[in-house]
Amino acid sequence: MYIVCYPDCDANRVSASLVSTLISAATLLQWEPTREGYLRFLVESKLVYDALEQIVQQAPVPECESSIHHRHFTLHCAA
Repeated sequence: MYIVCYPDCDANRVSASLVSTLISAATLLQWEPTREGYLRFLVESKLVYDALEQIVQQAPVPECESSIHHRHFTLHCAA
């Protein structure tokens, strides 16, 4: 791996960031999924999905009319 550090960058900050990234990667490699964690993920995902569905269903959608005239596309929407 090569790190390019331009004259205005701080090599110590880059090194610290790299060490932090490597530690995070090593921690991730040691992570083992659990049944409880997977169920929690599924429940949270369902809650997020349901919330987004509700937002989309309740969002006002303008009625639009489109027209195409020789390479020009026009979209007219009611306010």
